[in-house]
Amino acid sequence: MSWNIQDSTGDRSNKFENNEFLTILKQANILCLQETKKQVKIEGYLSFNSNRKNSRSGGVCILAENDLRKGVSCVPCSESDDIIVVKLDKNFFKLYFDLFLVCYYISPAYSSYVKKYPDCTAKTFSALDTLCIRLRQKEAYLRIIKIPDVRKSLTRFRISCHNLYIERGRYETPLVPSEERWCTYCFFSKGLKPIEDESHVLIDCLLYSSVREKFNFHPQNIVDLVGLLSNKTLDPTTLTATARAIHSFLSVNEHYTAYYKSPDFHSNTGKCIML
Repeated sequence: MSWNIQDSTGDRSNKFENNEFLTILKQANILCLQETKKQVKIEGYLSFNSNRKNSRSGGVCILAENDLRKGVSCVPCSESDDIIVVKLDKNFFKLYFDLFLVCYYISPAYSSYVKKYPDCTAKTFSALDTLCIRLRQKEAYLRIIKIPDVRKSLTRFRISCHNLYIERGRYETPLVPSEERWCTYCFFSKGLKPIEDESHVLIDCLLYSSVREKFNFHPQNIVDLVGLLSNKTLDPTTLTATARAIHSFLSVNEHYTAYYKSPDFHSNTGKCIML
């Protein structure tokens, strides 16, 4: 389970003293919590915490049932206070390889923390990129792709840490339901309401037609793309071209997102900005 609990110990009450809250949490064997703000401990669970220095905001925690003690260990993460990592042992969990569970927190763009540290989000993305290289040397794409920005974009795409509305909608206030995170381009240009997720942007949306043609990028579905990025089928030339294409997709998306939120969009289209 992954949950942004929005302050575990608020000014008025401590959520961890609420039996209903604890009952929900204890349905999971392993939990990733964000915005904890303080050290979190639950009876019957191992607790791994990371909190921001000199700040009451943020805070991340991974909890694992005591029965999993022999298979779960914390991985030191010096890259960022907003990231916590645990390793799931392949032998204990009967897996083919060790898994690394990463819990991280990105502050909303309007938060006081971002206003005070405007580069904090970029630093967290950079830390995730560095962390992936350190933890998973077997991931060949991290060694093959030499352009840092392109490598970071592919990393962000693979871990769903990008600007597409399917993710961005999680952090808006009020939270946008996943079924209402429509593609802004399709909504305003065609009156359609497809969800702006990875599949729509990479395969269907007309906003990115020039990117597909430029890189000859035409996957039939996300499964094909996952196969292309897997270690067993890596081809350096194809991989680099794919990474550059994904970098361009994400760049176009970020520029269009900034545009539709700007006064220029409103004056050019005469339409109300709804998203």
